[in-house]
Amino acid sequence: MEITRSIPLNEQVRKILLERIQRGDYSAGMRFPSESELCQEFGVSRATVRTVLADLTARGLLVRQA
Repeated sequence: MEITRSIPLNEQVRKILLERIQRGDYSAGMRFPSESELCQEFGVSRATVRTVLADLTARGLLVRQA
């Protein structure tokens, strides 16, 4: 999926990551890409990635570790 500017970036990134999780690209216990890796992949700011990761964590789809 290509990132466009007509839909908020956080919604686009969230949708892509949710699709990947649902497809099984990231299984339980597997290392999820870092904030930096996601920023580079999607060409978005760290704030955008953090917003998405916080939402996925709140939904119980991710567990963040320090």
